[in-house]
Amino acid sequence: MKVYHYDPVSGEYVGESQADESPLEAGVHLIPANATDIAPPACANGQIAVFRDGNWVAVTDHRGETYWLADGTEHTVDTPGPLPEGALTEAPLPPLDEARAAKLDELAAACQAAIYAGFVSSALGTPHTYPAKDTDQQNLSASVLASLLPNLPAQWTTAFWCADADANWSLVVHTAAQIQQVGMDGMSAISNAIAKKARLEQQVAAAATVEAVRAVVWS
Repeated sequence: MKVYHYDPVSGEYVGESQADESPLEAGVHLIPANATDIAPPACANGQIAVFRDGNWVAVTDHRGETYWLADGTEHTVDTPGPLPEGALTEAPLPPLDEARAAKLDELAAACQAAIYAGFVSSALGTPHTYPAKDTDQQNLSASVLASLLPNLPAQWTTAFWCADADANWSLVVHTAAQIQQVGMDGMSAISNAIAKKARLEQQVAAAATVEAVRAVVWS
């Protein structure tokens, strides 16, 4: 006689085997624990057979799938059966204020990244890239200030770190006029990035939906 085995916890069908005949009673077969002689039903895609209350039932199987509850918590299905009541198959949109705060943080990071990426100046006669991280900005300010000191020697120069069109970085000698031009170009690049951030922040403040907030991007 064929018997059908099921998981002792979930009741899920796990296979079949032949039951042994009882050595004491001819024609009587021994059905092992967690097994039945009732054949499981055919199941549609996305379903499995589960033995419950003495019979098989076809239940949906979402194991391994992710769902979210209304409070935003994320869960993974680990047992057969339907999703919990109110479960969402996509992450719920955050409240508008939360979305705005996240977007402002994103824009602040993008602005800093744009500034730290450096800027281009043609003070040397051809375009050169200059660094603009915090220490670089301080060094440039110090060099510009030094170039403006009274009684500066006529041939005064300062070496400053920059890269040519082939991205070769080196210390390059700048005259007072050249380093001042670099300073103005750097200030302009930083001011433009900050102004762009301010414009995008205004768009975020004016956005009436989470989708509109998310549509504001630094590009």
